[in-house]
Amino acid sequence: DDATAAYKRALELDPKLRGARRSLADLSRAGGKFPAALLLYRDHLAAEPADKVARAGLVLTLFELDKMDDAKRELEAALKDEPRNLTLLVGAAYWLVAHGNSEVGLELAQRAVDIEPRYTWAQITLARALMAQRQPLYAERSLRFARQYGSFPTLDYELASTLASLGLYEEAAAVLTLLGDCAKGWLA
Repeated sequence: DDATAAYKRALELDPKLRGARRSLADLSRAGGKFPAALLLYRDHLAAEPADKVARAGLVLTLFELDKMDDAKRELEAALKDEPRNLTLLVGAAYWLVAHGNSEVGLELAQRAVDIEPRYTWAQITLARALMAQRQPLYAERSLRFARQYGSFPTLDYELASTLASLGLYEEAAAVLTLLGDCAKGWLA
C-alpha cells in the first residue's frame, strides 16, 4: 500500500514518469486489482508502445480478467513485434500451464528456453508444462539443468516435487533436506 501510494504521488508530480506508471500497473496486477492494472498498462503503452515488460503485464492482466480473445490477440501481436520477449513468453506460459492449457504453455516455455536456456524461470515453467503433459523425466532434466544457473527454494521445491512424482522419494527428501538446511542458514 505504501509503494502504491508513493507511485501515485510520483505520477501526480510528473504524469510522464514512465517507470512509476509501469510499476504502479505491476503493483496493481500483483495485488489482484486487475481492472486498474489494465487501465494503467494501456495508458503506459499508449506513451511507450515498445515497453516489452508492460506488454507482458497487459497480456497477463487480460488473462486474469478472463478476456481470453483479447489476451490471445495481444500475445500474438506482442510476439510478432518482439519474438524474443522472454518476460512475455515465460509469464504467459506459466499462467497458461497453471490454468490448464499446458499445450500452449509448453510451446511458449520451449520458445523461451530456446532463446535463453540459462534463465531458470523459463526452465521451471518448461518443467511445469512437461509435468502437466505427463513427461516427468524431461521435467527433471530441465530442472537439473536450471540448477547449474540458479539456486533458490522454488527451484529446489520443483525438483523435489518432480522426483517424488517419479517415485524417487529418498532423492526428493534429500533435496528438501538440503533446502531446509539452507533455510536455517538464511534465518540465522
